[in-house]
Amino acid sequence: MLTQESARQITERIFLYSRADQTEAIINNATQSLTRYANNVITQNVHENELIDITIRVIKNGRTAQVSFNQTDDDSLKRALQEALILAKNQKKDPQTLPLVTRQSYEELNTYVERTTQVSPRERSETIKDAVRECAQHSLNASGIFANRANVIVIANSKKLFNYHRITEAEFTMTAIGPNSTGWAGEVNKDVSALNPLRIAQQAADKALKSKDPVSLPAGQYTVILEPAAVVEFLMFMAFNGFGAQIYQEGRSFISGKL
Repeated sequence: MLTQESARQITERIFLYSRADQTEAIINNATQSLTRYANNVITQNVHENELIDITIRVIKNGRTAQVSFNQTDDDSLKRALQEALILAKNQKKDPQTLPLVTRQSYEELNTYVERTTQVSPRERSETIKDAVRECAQHSLNASGIFANRANVIVIANSKKLFNYHRITEAEFTMTAIGPNSTGWAGEVNKDVSALNPLRIAQQAADKALKSKDPVSLPAGQYTVILEPAAVVEFLMFMAFNGFGAQIYQEGRSFISGKL
């Protein structure tokens, strides 16, 4: 993973090469592993290491633009900065453009667990095997994923702001499938040791068994109780499609004109 010192060196080179009035850099560095299973067998195992995504935003003469790229050599940094300045030059001046913030202090958040980065393909496969057995004994087919990820997020600018943050995430999901019913369960945690795949399998199987042989209901009003995962899902889409400033200003948000 990208260290704090390496990230600082990248951002300092960006600001050194920039000819903009103000420059912001956001770096996302990810390592992720995933094992996927379906029909009670493992179907895929992938690992992506050291993916780097850099977004540079420049402000020049009241105009702003940004570019994204994934290389950290000097030529790539200079080319990205030049492209951003060309884009900014062709933008209209925006009186609502705010200056970049200065150096800030932040509370440290405990979102990184080293153990989560160390899960091997064999460990994921053994865990899946034990969880799938729970479904198989009820004549159900299981599908889902077991993934572990680590991310570094860096936000820095030419006004001396620099913030470095590490995150880990482990995820186990299962869909239990019967002849005419399904059941889903899943957990996400920063600490892989806090996941309980067997409990997840039991929950998924229990839902599939309880929902078998469904019947049609007449149209009407019914009380529906949503699990936390379902609530998170629709809140996520509300955030993506409604609460962002750009989508609001462009009139595409469901709250546009109603604030």
